[in-house]
Amino acid sequence: MTGEYFAALRLEILIDAKRVNELFEIDTDNRRIDGAIKFLKNGLIESIRNNHPRSSQINQEQLQRLSIQLNNFSDIFTLNYDLFLYHIILKMKDKSDKENRDAPYSDYFWGEYDEQFKQFMDYDYPNRKHIYYLHGALFLFKIPPDTLKLRRGDAPRELIEMIGDVITRGIMPLFVSEGHYKEKLKAIERSNYLSFCYEALEQSKNKLVIFGSSLSSQDAHIANAINYKRNNRELAIAIHIGNKSKDELEREMKSLKAKFKFHKIYFFDSETIFKF
Repeated sequence: MTGEYFAALRLEILIDAKRVNELFEIDTDNRRIDGAIKFLKNGLIESIRNNHPRSSQINQEQLQRLSIQLNNFSDIFTLNYDLFLYHIILKMKDKSDKENRDAPYSDYFWGEYDEQFKQFMDYDYPNRKHIYYLHGALFLFKIPPDTLKLRRGDAPRELIEMIGDVITRGIMPLFVSEGHYKEKLKAIERSNYLSFCYEALEQSKNKLVIFGSSLSSQDAHIANAINYKRNNRELAIAIHIGNKSKDELEREMKSLKAKFKFHKIYFFDSETIFKF
């Protein structure tokens, strides 16, 4: 759970409360609500600015290397809601544009909403590789009934600043960070986009590489989605070896095997998958 998530959740509740008061013409002191909304907006924007790097702070050569390596994979299901994948995909798109070919990945946000946002569409060309933000992302926003993606375009401004501008307007990022997996699943089910992504993970039959997630009890819903088909799917699971003893590694692998009884599992050193 993060401060960003709690600030966004409380902010959304307060904005909804104010709208309800106005809709039913309830006589209440909106100044207190407005003050709390302003306080939380500023706190959320400041948290995002402090915790997420700007483009100038990111190693662009490293991003370029990662974009080339990532292209070796098929569909991507990510649990992260930060901005790194966004920047990596932009690198891929820049390279594709220079070579006058289609970008290797699509994320279903191709509908024309306005100059600032792309709209989620629940269909796309079937032969494309896709990215699914299973827990949302800071650059995804809810404007009911739509889910929208902030478009960077040719804007010279930092993406973080653009996100802050949208939040200032009272539009909240779409990201899930509840503690218990059942609560996470409820949040996913409330969103047309997140439920679409979750169903895609359930229905996928491809071989799956699991990297950067311990799949702890808080993410049991992700393991359940992978197990949904029970189809002897092949899984390659990254293990961070570090200074762990042989017994610790064996316990970790045994625990993961217990989560995926219906699949063939391969384990590998997490430091060998990408060259940073």
